[in-house]
Amino acid sequence: MKAYLVGFSSRDTKDLSWIDTYMGTAAGVLKRYDGKVLLIGKPEKVISEKDWERLTIIEFPSMEKLKSFHQDLQYYKVKQLRIQNTIGEMYFFNGVNMGEL
Repeated sequence: MKAYLVGFSSRDTKDLSWIDTYMGTAAGVLKRYDGKVLLIGKPEKVISEKDWERLTIIEFPSMEKLKSFHQDLQYYKVKQLRIQNTIGEMYFFNGVNMGEL
């Protein structure tokens, strides 16, 4: 069963110098675990205390691959940049991509 990483985030700094380093490394590690970015965009606030700047949905072939990506040592180094420069929430879940039924 496929697994999905869903993240909501907002920048916590005006310094954007970290983004190129993060994206350059994260993209390669994501590919290694067969992760596929399905969506990146600004969520419209409907019923929430938060007004997030960004929603990201990434699909993985399995929960094992998703967790391996998230625990990857190379990714860990740049993940710290994201954590230091954003606020957010992240969720992992198994599911079925309804477009593939």
